[in-house]
Amino acid sequence: MCCWAGVALAQEAHTVDFQGGLVATQPARDGLDAMPGVALELRGYGARHLWLSGGLAVEPTLDLGNPERGELNVLAAAELGAGLFADVGDRVRLLGGARVDALGADGWPGADDRSYGVRVGPSASALIVIGHAWGHPMALEARAAWLAHRMSRGDSPGLWQAGLLVSGVLFPDRPTASRP
Repeated sequence: MCCWAGVALAQEAHTVDFQGGLVATQPARDGLDAMPGVALELRGYGARHLWLSGGLAVEPTLDLGNPERGELNVLAAAELGAGLFADVGDRVRLLGGARVDALGADGWPGADDRSYGVRVGPSASALIVIGHAWGHPMALEARAAWLAHRMSRGDSPGLWQAGLLVSGVLFPDRPTASRP
């Protein structure tokens, strides 16, 4: 039987996964350059193909509108997500759901100082087994989301976000005995 971060057979109990990696969000206006951000997330799976997650992200963008004085804009997000998952074989898991993020931004486009707000939208992921590390199943996760921002100083239309994360089981359901 295979059990790993995101792909577990239906007979096996599954606990909590930890994801961490890089995300890139479409800039909120023309003239901004997206830079890779860092996202960390915990995701729990239920027996009825349900998942629930919570996480944190830091997403920078660079404003080079004035070439003599570039400006770094940073967005911090605390996220909650929920949805459904389906196993495709014993090495792939597909997830679909929705996300809501609480945001704080330094230099949000159109704002002279700090801004805050939320972003909401659908999210989809595919996890693929890459092996085991120290007895913990590991996977690569490719993620895409379409998120609408509602900020205290200027909204944006829906923006794409893409991510590549490494996912691992935090508390394996079986002992971490060495393999032959």
